Amino acid sequence: FYKVLGAETHFLGDGIRRAFEARCSTPPLDGFSNDALLSRRQILQAACDTLSSPALRGDYNQALVDDALLTQVPWDKVPGALCLLQESGEAEVVLQVGNRLLHERLSKPFKRDVVLAMALAYVDRSRDAMALNPPDLISSCDALERALKLLKE
Repeated sequence: FYKVLGAETHFLGDGIRRAFEARCSTPPLDGFSNDALLSRRQILQAACDTLSSPALRGDYNQALVDDALLTQVPWDKVPGALCLLQESGEAEVVLQVGNRLLHERLSKPFKRDVVLAMALAYVDRSRDAMALNPPDLISSCDALERALKLLKE
């Protein structure tokens, strides 16, 4: 939840709420469905509520320490979760989950949201390859080709 909100573990409740408001005020660029954007906001709200409540936050932090944290995402919230994961720099998670989802029978809007999150994750991967010293042009181009192929399908 901290990473999704763009918050640090030392933030107090007010800092968590400011991080929530900042994330909500900068939605992703056009392309995601209204359902994905709504579920994105609902997940952000759940993260804010959890981290703003001392009791819930204590339980959450303990689960992190114990490496026992497992967050279940309802099926209808998956596109919003993928959107947030991509925004949070979790490109590999987005690509792993997205690849599995593409083997399922998905509604058209759901599939579009999954594909868009995956394409943006490939763009992130491309950007990371170009940030290397020296830049890895081949990996960067490969990632962009994969993004384009996904978007064309």
